[in-house]
Amino acid sequence: MAVIGFVIDIVVLAIVLQAVLSWFPSYPGSALYPIKSYLNRLVDPIYAPIRKIIPPIRTGSGMAIDIAPMILILFLLVILKPLFP
Repeated sequence: MAVIGFVIDIVVLAIVLQAVLSWFPSYPGSALYPIKSYLNRLVDPIYAPIRKIIPPIRTGSGMAIDIAPMILILFLLVILKPLFP
């Protein structure tokens, strides 16, 4: 049971790191690029079912707000974490 709680903590940390690193530009060859690529490969498959139900919200200026990370963190911390402390 403690292992599942630890995995939940790691996934939440990966989601937060991905969100923070998304604020910084990166390009192939930069120091952040491999980290961002790894985090994207790790959490994007988890976001896919949420994005099918609630796609990113378009702001009209060519940008979009993706609330999948927030929904996933809420699910992990409010629903699953109490079940697997």
